[in-house]
Amino acid sequence: MNSQRYKLNTPSVVQETFDNETVIVNLVSGYYYSATKSGVAIWNLLLEGRTTPEIASELGSHYQATDEQLSKAIEGFRSQLLAEQLIVAVDGEQPVAPTSSDRPNGAPTAFEPPILEKYTDMKEMLLLDPIHEVDDSGWPNKKKDEPKRP
Repeated sequence: MNSQRYKLNTPSVVQETFDNETVIVNLVSGYYYSATKSGVAIWNLLLEGRTTPEIASELGSHYQATDEQLSKAIEGFRSQLLAEQLIVAVDGEQPVAPTSSDRPNGAPTAFEPPILEKYTDMKEMLLLDPIHEVDDSGWPNKKKDEPKRP
């Protein structure tokens, strides 16, 4: 099982959780994503620095699923997040204190695998945002000596 820890790929990626959905925006690619079902809980646990076994253990008390089913779903979801460059691996960091209130509560329910939907329809609009034309000191300091994007 994967014992690697991950974090949000900042400053390129921003995210917000609303009710039962997490919206994730990659400011470099211009794509945005929707995580639903168990994906919201897995996303939050990954951002807390949890490993696959730790996430499977946490979710095991909330869902009717085997450790193998949970681990497979977590690993598949994590692979998607990595492929889309939404999270990055971290070395040697310990998990942070739990902060998420988006975990399932109550009696265990049927496990619904995580879903990550990708949207490309707003790419041009997201890439027009002036945040892409600033240097590391932030807005309103424009980048110097770099060609503009087409």
